[in-house]
Amino acid sequence: SAVDVFCETGAFNEEETRRILEVARSAGLATRVHGNQLGHGPGVQLAVEYGALSVDHLGFITPEDIDALADSWRDDSGGERRGTVATVLPACDLSTRMPLAPARQLIDAGARLAIASNCNPGTSFTSSMGFCVATAVLQMGLTIREAVEAATLGGAMALGMHEDGWL
Repeated sequence: SAVDVFCETGAFNEEETRRILEVARSAGLATRVHGNQLGHGPGVQLAVEYGALSVDHLGFITPEDIDALADSWRDDSGGERRGTVATVLPACDLSTRMPLAPARQLIDAGARLAIASNCNPGTSFTSSMGFCVATAVLQMGLTIREAVEAATLGGAMALGMHEDGWL
């Protein structure tokens, strides 16, 4: 089980998101954050701070947000650890005419990337992962291998299933 909080203008603000993440953590629940979709905000930083499995959308992130996501996967000795997956939603971004998340920059910085469809009737009425993968390659600058890995292994990692779900 996981708690998913939408940290965004018009939804939960920073203080409310922090309280939700704290309560979830104290209950032993995994967390996810939807953030930085409509504008820059604290979603990425809170997701990393609280060890969320993923932070989704990411259309409005700063170099500091990218570094925080990449650093969440490094331990103090420079090795690997389980951090917060950066989940990009290209079909949603195109449907809502929002900026595409900087997937290329996230990968280049060392962040772990997932691609998802965000299928829902309001902002992304498609479940086509083929479309999402193709968009990541054609519009976000990923290689085919990077996009397929993000759509499979990245998705598994965002669910906390690091050993499953990839090609």
